[in-house]
Amino acid sequence: MKRAAIESADATFVLAGYHDGDVVEADQRHTFRIWSIKDLAPHVPLYSYCLKAPTTLQLKDVTKVNISNQLLKMTLLGCNTLHRLAIPFICNLYRQTSPFQDVMHQWVDQYGDGSGNEIYEKSEVNPKLVGKKFSEAAAEYYVKSQVILFAVMTSHNGKENIMLNPGNYELKPNDRWY
Repeated sequence: MKRAAIESADATFVLAGYHDGDVVEADQRHTFRIWSIKDLAPHVPLYSYCLKAPTTLQLKDVTKVNISNQLLKMTLLGCNTLHRLAIPFICNLYRQTSPFQDVMHQWVDQYGDGSGNEIYEKSEVNPKLVGKKFSEAAAEYYVKSQVILFAVMTSHNGKENIMLNPGNYELKPNDRWY
């Protein structure tokens, strides 16, 4: 932990070992690792990704954000029941591939083009777009540079909120978008 300079870090991200074999043992080691980091640097915010849902309860008092593999899967499944194709959309944004070659159907070609996308965060809204509706700004960016804007992060009273495809939301100067 000294080598990683955790004591002077702005934040620490700790991921459980998914390929360790025994997920219960991996989560136990993960829990000990989190507590060790918290003892060494109590002022540093901890972000944790564990494997089993019960582990999140053990770590909720020491981590700023804590999510488990099980909870993430259930959240995505729930999101997919409310919004058709949400899981493929999110999964495709989190991985990058090269375009498909020799496709037989047009939809496969379009899917291949979309699966190469990545998520980027734009730190601030362009001043020219402040006051415009999200839908207008998204359309303008797509036409000019084929960038797909799909979310806005707002901050109000120190709390951050991410809105997916907020439509008529008017962009503010401190908003960030994805």
